[in-house]
Amino acid sequence: MMEEPHEAQIQLQFMPLLNACPELLALLHAAGLTSAAALAATCSCAVSVRNALPEVARCAPAAGVLLLRAEYPQLLHCPDLSVGAWHEVPLPEGTPTYLCCAATFHRDHIYIVGGGAPYLDGKVAYATSYDLKSGTWLELPPMPTARSHCAAVGVSGRLMVIGGLADDHQKMDTVEVLDLEQGGEWEGWSSLPTSLSWCSALFAWRLGCVVTMGCDDRQSHLFRFELATREWVALPQMPRQRWHPALVEMAQYLFTIGGIILPDEEVGAVDVFDLRAGRWESIHGLSGLSIPDMPEARMDPAACACAGRLYVLGGMQAGPTEVVECLDLCSKQWQRLPDMKDRFSATGTAITCIG
Repeated sequence: MMEEPHEAQIQLQFMPLLNACPELLALLHAAGLTSAAALAATCSCAVSVRNALPEVARCAPAAGVLLLRAEYPQLLHCPDLSVGAWHEVPLPEGTPTYLCCAATFHRDHIYIVGGGAPYLDGKVAYATSYDLKSGTWLELPPMPTARSHCAAVGVSGRLMVIGGLADDHQKMDTVEVLDLEQGGEWEGWSSLPTSLSWCSALFAWRLGCVVTMGCDDRQSHLFRFELATREWVALPQMPRQRWHPALVEMAQYLFTIGGIILPDEEVGAVDVFDLRAGRWESIHGLSGLSIPDMPEARMDPAACACAGRLYVLGGMQAGPTEVVECLDLCSKQWQRLPDMKDRFSATGTAITCIG
């Protein structure tokens, strides 16, 4: 989160407005304030807090992103999405490329695992990391289980690989973890409650849990992994069921964005899940985060969140698209940003906000 020089003045200005509005406090925290809890004072009218939100959001600049297209491989940097000037960060020659791999950013490193290749009859157990500071690749111990279409996520110094497709094209429930600090071998953690492919995952650090989403033969599923107990918990089904949406976390909320309704209808649906309350906002009719659908319907986009805004990049329509859109959670409005210079879908892609 970026700190603004006049942030202390903003906190003092709005302290009398905030107390009994936990959902809005979470949004303020996501907008860049160092501690939403520190803003709590007395609040008799939630409308006043909502009126204050746009003022806070204006203090946060548009995000920049770092985007890795692992299947090429190609590392792209855009310092300001509102300008849309993309730059390619050179990667060392000979970087291996595998189709339908998984990638993630964690602690100044990029991690790429699994996938397949046109010249290989089957999946790979390959795992590697790229140090963003030194610009060097390091080959990691191979995963015990070769797979593609899996999810990778960094969790407190560990690399966690979830689900995917096996050599026989069967969906997997396998979860394998590598301790990046201690080294050593991969270890198996608790399996998913059901086998999934086309997986995505994130670490909800405020709640200390991993959330993964993936598809079986019938529908998409969401699961929450408790690190303390190493147990998976099924989350309620999305109110609007679809395949291949983006999964984003902000504060205590999960956002599922876009997707496809089989056989071939791309949608711009956006649904919001409150991890603390354990419920979908749209089902319960809560107005705090009731937001419009994405204007450009698409499946499999890349998405990230920063400073009270959601950014959705690329994806698949009739083919790959270069569209970039931004949702301001304060105004509940979508904005079209400059297109990317290349069309792409998010398979084998990792994205992180840098501003």
